[in-house]
Amino acid sequence: MSAILILIHPDHEPLLEENEALKSLCANLEQRLAEQGSNIAELRSAAELVGQLQELLEERDRENDELRHALAVARLSPESRARVIQLIRESAA
Repeated sequence: MSAILILIHPDHEPLLEENEALKSLCANLEQRLAEQGSNIAELRSAAELVGQLQELLEERDRENDELRHALAVARLSPESRARVIQLIRESAA
């Protein structure tokens, strides 16, 4: 096996140093890009969860409103309650 010796002209040393610095910078940027990709995936997942929780909260709010209205109707006198039920049935028809 023979070894190859490459002699570098002194004028080229700054170029080699700059090339190494650029390689290091590129590696750093690739690592940061991978981290950002991971962060984006996590944020998308969190946004999806927030959307699901928002829908659930809206559903629970509607249920609470219905229960509050039902309780208000239940507290009415029998005649008033019957009239409210009749009005609701008429509006639903």
